[in-house]
Amino acid sequence: MVDERIAAAGLCEVGFMSDPRSVLAKRWLRGLFRFDPRRGVGRLEQPLAEIEDESRKSVAIDTLAALFGHLDGIVIGEIDGADRADVIESLVRLSYRFVRPEEDQHHEGVYSANLRDEAQRAGSFLLSALVETPGPEAQRSLLALADDPLLTIIRDRIRQLGRERAARDAEEAALDAAAVRALEERYEVPPCTRDVLFAVVIDRLDDLAHDIAHHDFTNRRTLRAIDEESEM
Repeated sequence: MVDERIAAAGLCEVGFMSDPRSVLAKRWLRGLFRFDPRRGVGRLEQPLAEIEDESRKSVAIDTLAALFGHLDGIVIGEIDGADRADVIESLVRLSYRFVRPEEDQHHEGVYSANLRDEAQRAGSFLLSALVETPGPEAQRSLLALADDPLLTIIRDRIRQLGRERAARDAEEAALDAAAVRALEERYEVPPCTRDVLFAVVIDRLDDLAHDIAHHDFTNRRTLRAIDEESEM
């Protein structure tokens, strides 16, 4: 499966780089982001860097709107943890570099979204995607974005989102009915992850060590006489 994704990403990359200004270029780029988001970021930034300043902004707005501004916009998936946070942070910076918050359009009543509206929506979508990414990497990315001069106008909002992300990560998973019953009967819940199971094992070993060393009815003398692992 991984090899298939790598091969598909390679085909999309070749198709896009053969002519980044072609009619099909955005389709190739969408495919590249689906199969390999990190390579997609690099290929998105490269053509923009090569375009003359006067047209770079319009091309960026058009591309961001096509990739992330529509209802069928790309969902950043297939990557986790630090890689996911890093990719989305790069896209947020790119978005707000060309789609400035102070230039956002505000409408009243019913309206038809134009290209700038969709690019504006792309920035909000990407920032939301970062907020929805669990883990300390996403929180660090949000704090780094809050210090970016490009996002000064929404700095306080980003910091608030970073605090909310940290609070959600700190919350324990909700207990199901069986876990609640176990908590009432044994004053503990069954381990549900590898790390929690490891912590339980270490806790039990600590209990055994304490009993052997300090219990009034310790069998320490018997245990000391054992020299065969199988007997122990």
